[in-house]
Amino acid sequence: MQVMLFADRLEVWNPGTLPPSLTLEKLREAHGSVPGNPLLAEPMYLAGYIERMGTGTRDMIRRCTEAGMPEPEFAVSDGF
Repeated sequence: MQVMLFADRLEVWNPGTLPPSLTLEKLREAHGSVPGNPLLAEPMYLAGYIERMGTGTRDMIRRCTEAGMPEPEFAVSDGF
């Protein structure tokens, strides 16, 4: 995972591709969680380190809109 902060944007890069059941368009609507490693995701959720699984992209869109910022862009490129 890479997080890069620039003067005009925040970029989060995650190695790997989307699971076959998800598309970039589906990230903007309600969708189920498809964790890359469910053995890590479940205990992190139960311990409170992550919120409900499958809600992160919609939360980012909502929070940007509430702050008067443009919606985030999602892209898949070169395995990221």
